[in-house]
Amino acid sequence: MAKIKLVESSDEFKEIEASWYKEIDGLTSQSKLNNFIAKLSNGYEHDFGTSLRALACIVNATIRFYGGGLHPIQANYLMWQIIRKTFGFDDEIGLYIAKYEDILEPSNNGKIMITNEQHKKIIEIAQCRLNVIGENDLKKEHLEKIVSGWLPDYCELEESEVKA
Repeated sequence: MAKIKLVESSDEFKEIEASWYKEIDGLTSQSKLNNFIAKLSNGYEHDFGTSLRALACIVNATIRFYGGGLHPIQANYLMWQIIRKTFGFDDEIGLYIAKYEDILEPSNNGKIMITNEQHKKIIEIAQCRLNVIGENDLKKEHLEKIVSGWLPDYCELEESEVKA
């Protein structure tokens, strides 16, 4: 049987990937898990992006099958182990993952370096949230400043991104 050729940017692939994640809930035996892994590994002709997405799905399925899902502390530990050991980010000081949407929260106080493109996206999201926020919402003033281009003290545009 011919393998389905997957292209990451295609609508067909997006549907196939969604079906993979739905299928995970039905992996109730070792043989079903093994068949699922074999299908994702060998049942398609992958491009670079689809192969990585299939691998992420396999990891998700394996964790859910063997661990019945992970406690958030276990998931956090696993994520950092993979980042440190698999991707070579083993840092003695520590690591930080920035969620740029955190800029929209007035309580965030960590220094975050952002690009002009990220800044534009932050403004766009802030505007969308401002459009649905109530008049008495405490975030309103904060979001209005962000929409005007202001960045909190904990944010800094990357040097190469600062326009003269």
